[in-house]
Amino acid sequence: INDLACCSQRGLGERFDGSIGSSTVLFPYGGKYQCTPEAGMCAKIPVVSPYETSTVSLMSHGFDPRVSQWSPWHGAQVAVLSSLTKIACMGGKPTTCRLSFQEFFGRAVNEKAWGYPAAALLGSIDAQNAMGTASIGGKDSMSGTFEDINVPHTLVSFAVTHDEVKNVTSGSFKKAGNSIYLVTVPYSSELAPDFETFTANSNKLYELNAAGKIASMYPVSAGGIAEAVTKMAMGNRIGAKITAVPYSATAFGFKADGRYSEKDLFTPLYGSIIVEANEALNLADFVEGTITKIGETTNAAEIEVCADNIPGAKISLADAESAWEQKLSTVFPSVSGAEVQEPLPDFAKDVHKSLSEARKNPVFAAPKSKPRVLIPVFPGTNCEFDMARAFNLAGAETKIVVFANNTPAALANSLEMLKNELKETQILALAGGFSAGDEPDGSGKFIANVLREGHISEEVMNLLKKRDGLVLGICNGFQALIKTGLVPYGEIKDPSADMPTLTFNKVGRHISRVVRTRMVSAMSPWANDPTVIDPRLHLVPISHGEGRIVIDKDFAKQLFINGQIYTQYVDEFGNPAITEPDNPNGSLFAIEGMTSPDGHVLGKMGHSERTVGIDTNGASRDLIKNIAGDPLSNEYENSCQNLFAAGVRYFK
Repeated sequence: INDLACCSQRGLGERFDGSIGSSTVLFPYGGKYQCTPEAGMCAKIPVVSPYETSTVSLMSHGFDPRVSQWSPWHGAQVAVLSSLTKIACMGGKPTTCRLSFQEFFGRAVNEKAWGYPAAALLGSIDAQNAMGTASIGGKDSMSGTFEDINVPHTLVSFAVTHDEVKNVTSGSFKKAGNSIYLVTVPYSSELAPDFETFTANSNKLYELNAAGKIASMYPVSAGGIAEAVTKMAMGNRIGAKITAVPYSATAFGFKADGRYSEKDLFTPLYGSIIVEANEALNLADFVEGTITKIGETTNAAEIEVCADNIPGAKISLADAESAWEQKLSTVFPSVSGAEVQEPLPDFAKDVHKSLSEARKNPVFAAPKSKPRVLIPVFPGTNCEFDMARAFNLAGAETKIVVFANNTPAALANSLEMLKNELKETQILALAGGFSAGDEPDGSGKFIANVLREGHISEEVMNLLKKRDGLVLGICNGFQALIKTGLVPYGEIKDPSADMPTLTFNKVGRHISRVVRTRMVSAMSPWANDPTVIDPRLHLVPISHGEGRIVIDKDFAKQLFINGQIYTQYVDEFGNPAITEPDNPNGSLFAIEGMTSPDGHVLGKMGHSERTVGIDTNGASRDLIKNIAGDPLSNEYENSCQNLFAAGVRYFK
């Protein structure tokens, strides 16, 4: 599990925004503990708000450099097969895919060197013909040589298709007591995969999955059955008991004695799929000899192997996860390793009395008006459409205004336009992104400088004090609000050393993951929605490089007492978290969001707009569906924190 072909790359993957666009169906790392790397990408097709869609795109890749170095022809076959297998594991249909290839070879200096790309392309053509999945594009390069060093013969296959979101399946084990099956692909004596058998079996899996009979699927890749089962188990820490291991003859046809050993747990079986079934599968539905029940899921947080001819062994999931993370931990650390904060003081552990009062006496009348929401787009803003979509679904009228500063005249025109638009709006919403590249001197500074401009500052305060309006800032927007003083003071102030600030995450890099937060106070209009106050915990995507709140202890205590702390980062049990990754950036007192004294201005780091959907109460079962938590539950966890509906309701 700590081989380079199998080990964790989470520290690298978290540098890329996995939830941008409010369309992510499968977050890159799934399960309650976000430890199961998904087989590929799945997101809803982008459509212009207010339209919504249930159609998703699925994308995966396949490549094993060790196989390709040994034989470019076999490497291409494995690449195509692997990319299509991953599509099947996400609930798609491989035969509907189209492919794109990335080729990379050493400099062709002789006949043998020219033969490598030719062999790879022939292997890919054979695979395309067998599957009926054409390659419609790609890129090649012949420059992978430095002095006497050459890259491995490389042909990476990317598979793309579309399907319905209801069919999408994630890779983590879902429930103890389910049966685990291995569906294999025979190989010829020349080690060529049987694509006809793969097609028949993947079509059957597609049918069973669409009928709700499959809980999860995962591709068997470089690390064999052991890698696949371990990664499936880590996501929700649901264990597995392996009671049978088909010998390699099932997949490759070259083992004469028909015996198997522990080595068969680690054999790369490209094209094979581990299946967790909600009910017993009919083995006769699959090509004869290609499906075996190999065990079942368990409540124990361990993997136990007790198959014939294999010495019994138990490995805890904690040890497996530690080994998985260790290989690249010094290159791409998943946490900072910094010293933890001092224990939380009592004032940061309790919820504000307004939250309990709101739960006892909820008032959630439907909005009767369409407040106007202004969303300025500053250089670097990239979440404006996500924000507009969330407000539109809540019943608001949104207007996106682009702020240009490429010339002095454009800057002057933009300031004038923003001033005039502020006069006609009820809600100012500052979306996330990378304002002016988050430079100089920190994120959100450009937006803050705009808000401090004399006429703009005057109109923002008119909105809040004279027209009883609201202001929201998420991520980059929160950074701007805290730099201006709108949060937590409720007014625009000159910077001073004693003001709270947002600074670099402790790990020193961008973090994209899903966190748990809890409501601390419901005194703000931004809490006036059942999806906000009823659930005890929310699952919220975060994506930022500077999200660590630094604040004086005495001032923090006063904000908690005032009810200005809106949300905190918490662990799986709902306890305020002071350590990573539950507190992903190291914010003091676990603070994730805070408000102005009257609650009209809210700033928070989590992207609540990215999980708002169109189902009951604004929740969605379609978005980020591979992270634990029922989006319609009012008891424990909810992936929808519809503060946008709360803001709209304020103007009913």
